[in-house]
Amino acid sequence: METELTITTERVDDFVLLIKMMVRLGLPETLDQNIPRHWLQEGLSWGWVATIWLAHILSQGDHRKVTVRDWVRQARLTLEETTGFSIRDTDFTDDRLALVLHVLSKPEYWHAIERDLGQNTVRVYDLERERVRVDASTVSGYHAERAESLFQFGKSKDNPRLPQVKLMIGTLDPLGLPVATDVVSGQKADDGLYSPIIDRITTILSKNRSLVRRRLQDERSGHPRPHSGAGTPLPHAVGAGRGDGEGDAPVDPGGGGRHTAAHPRLCR
Repeated sequence: METELTITTERVDDFVLLIKMMVRLGLPETLDQNIPRHWLQEGLSWGWVATIWLAHILSQGDHRKVTVRDWVRQARLTLEETTGFSIRDTDFTDDRLALVLHVLSKPEYWHAIERDLGQNTVRVYDLERERVRVDASTVSGYHAERAESLFQFGKSKDNPRLPQVKLMIGTLDPLGLPVATDVVSGQKADDGLYSPIIDRITTILSKNRSLVRRRLQDERSGHPRPHSGAGTPLPHAVGAGRGDGEGDAPVDPGGGGRHTAAHPRLCR
């Protein structure tokens, strides 16, 4: 009696590489360590749900929840070989994905994940940690302005007629690797966003460094922080070149320029 051969064809694309890179960074474990799981929860952990979903977003260029379940169904065998887990498409329903987003939206979970993942990223790749750039940017869109929405009208260099969301991000210089990120509503001013993210970056990197940003919040607010014994402000702004001081432009004390000044409290 002949055995019937069943052939299953799946598109691999690039999501296997993406998942392996996230595993190398310890993303699933970091998420699982910081996101609580109900003792009756079945199926994949939140860390693996988020990792596979992120691979789908990056591979397919689609952030919608509604498409993830069908994508997982057609790539199930490849996902199981890649992760070593039994994959159910029911792990990626709209409700499950919405729960992941809800947990990640809580600052206490997000900041802990950001800290652990940032420390692991720097350690895995042995990155230089001498300078971090901190700055804010906005993204506007055709969204309805609602009180509970992140999209609000504020000072905009893009289109003041559209509501916007504000992103404050700290990146390792010159690599540009994000270390810490805050997403806030678009009407908020930049000034109050610097100190919290700088404090988190300090914890993540756990090393003395020069933090650079466009202008000092303390100078603008008129309440400069006292310097520590070894802390002194850099006399020049960091330019766009090698960052070794050659050709650097002077700091604009009024804060109106687009140059970058060092944070006096953390400059060693």
